[in-house]
Amino acid sequence: MRISLRLAIPALLCLLLPALAAAQAGTGKALVQLQLSETAGRAAAERDLLLVAELPAGDGYLAFLDAADRASLGAQVRVLDALDDGSREYLIQFEHADGAHAALPDPRGLRVLHEGTNYRVVSLPAGELAATPSCLPDVMRVFRRPLRFVRSPWAEPAPLRDVDPVIVDMVAGVAQSELEATVQTLQDFGTRHSQYAGGATASQWIRDQFLSYGYTDVSFHDYNSWNDNVVCVKPGMVYPDRYVVIGGHYDSINYSDYTNAPGADDNATGTTGVLQAAKAFADHPFEYSTIFIAFSGEEQGLVGSDAWAADAAAAGMDIVGMLNLDM
Repeated sequence: MRISLRLAIPALLCLLLPALAAAQAGTGKALVQLQLSETAGRAAAERDLLLVAELPAGDGYLAFLDAADRASLGAQVRVLDALDDGSREYLIQFEHADGAHAALPDPRGLRVLHEGTNYRVVSLPAGELAATPSCLPDVMRVFRRPLRFVRSPWAEPAPLRDVDPVIVDMVAGVAQSELEATVQTLQDFGTRHSQYAGGATASQWIRDQFLSYGYTDVSFHDYNSWNDNVVCVKPGMVYPDRYVVIGGHYDSINYSDYTNAPGADDNATGTTGVLQAAKAFADHPFEYSTIFIAFSGEEQGLVGSDAWAADAAAAGMDIVGMLNLDM
């Protein structure tokens, strides 16, 4: 199992672990750059156009469109690859501080499809992508699934009411020294980058914390070849199929040195909040189920949380609220 491998030899993760994401079936459409604002991009997605990635620097979106859809959008469309037949995979390569693009270990067959500001869109033969090491910094794979536009409408704050004594008791059980110790432990992994061994080791430590609080439904959510989301579920007593989510990302980044990214504020603090909430909730029954999640891939563009949310939506989960703890 991949988890067992990472437990046994985390130091070799970035050298040996192959990418596990299988080649995707082609769409039979063209890969295009859509030069649209967010509002226009949302409207295009609502028309069931297959927008798959948001480009940096306000450069719009990547999408797979057929000829009719391209014609309907006119000058806003720039074709990058005329036919997505599944033989190639698409990636966004980001620039390092020295101006060089993130390296691919075997550039044979590499095609540059679009040059942007501090990034470029490229394609590789699908077989070469499958052999690419998973721990490749600043390279984002483009998946053939709809980009999700999630913007919640503003909700008026609930009126002030008397403080629940149960909440007072839960808060009183949180010690500042424990908060500081948890943040320090997360820093001490050196880096929690989503494609480095430190992040894998951190995910296992987070898993162990959830287990130490007495939870049994604790798992790794494996969404691609990067380090996993860590998910802990506390079943509800009255509405077990309705969920409240408390989450925060545990990955970190330092653009000048990926191996030295302690990420105390961003986001060991938020991860500590998720863990402490789980510990405080452990001995108290609640009507709704609670899901505590430590996300990976946030620094690469909310990749881990997007993948989990997409899976939750596909499963028809009834999520009544979500609290995100970031910095």
